[in-house]
Amino acid sequence: SRVTRGRRAQLNYLGTDTPKQNISVSGLVNSSLYYGAAYSADTGTDALGSGARDIAARGAVILPGGFVLGGYYETGAQGANAFTRKMIDGLYEQGSLVVNAVYIMATDAGSAGNNNGYSLECAYGLDKDNTVISTARYDAYQKVAADYSELTGNLAYFLEENVKVFAEYWMELAKPSGTLDSRLTAQVDIGL
Repeated sequence: SRVTRGRRAQLNYLGTDTPKQNISVSGLVNSSLYYGAAYSADTGTDALGSGARDIAARGAVILPGGFVLGGYYETGAQGANAFTRKMIDGLYEQGSLVVNAVYIMATDAGSAGNNNGYSLECAYGLDKDNTVISTARYDAYQKVAADYSELTGNLAYFLEENVKVFAEYWMELAKPSGTLDSRLTAQVDIGL
């Protein structure tokens, strides 16, 4: 389990940490259309990418007024398990405010049903230089056809561009069984 919730919960679960070899292409057309595509393979038992293959594509349209609308598609295998990911997302950015919404549809061979999820995140810079950032995120997702939801609040202060001090509160709002969990974390991140 992750100590902090720096990534959306459903992407934590649906993603993979398996090392991969890949080839990709990406670009920006007329400053308004982003595209990206990748072909990858799990490294398997060697570093040459002899494992399961994946293909992914991403597109996004940058619109006037601080809006971005995008989509993502990936299909492949994780070991012997085939999977498909489809995602639509939107971003709104205006001054110190950033709002991001994501809906992901996931199909996994071997799991009971689909594993879909969505997330809504809002971040706001509390000072004129955006060195103090508050973030709130709601995540709802399925894991093996069971429903989960979480709420995360984070307050960060950037001492320098590469030094961040933050406090984060995370809590489960719903899960199929057991006691709902919560966690308060204080942390310093230093990037070198």
